[in-house]
Amino acid sequence: MAKKLSQDEKEFLKTLGKRIRQIRKSQNLTQQDLGFQAQVHDNLVGRVERGEMGTNILNLYKLAKVLNVDLNEFLEFNE
Repeated sequence: MAKKLSQDEKEFLKTLGKRIRQIRKSQNLTQQDLGFQAQVHDNLVGRVERGEMGTNILNLYKLAKVLNVDLNEFLEFNE
């Protein structure tokens, strides 16, 4: 049985997704481009960016590698 996410966890996923979207858009990549280059499904990119789901660390690593950023940059929340 999947554990229901707390409000803090939901907010974290939304903020993480916004950060990934900011970086992707700053490089003029579509979700499809990023998914293809990172070898993950573009639906995963969209769902992560919208904060609808988390993903594993390997997928985050692949996204960071394509975006040419350190994985830590995904966690630098400047709001």
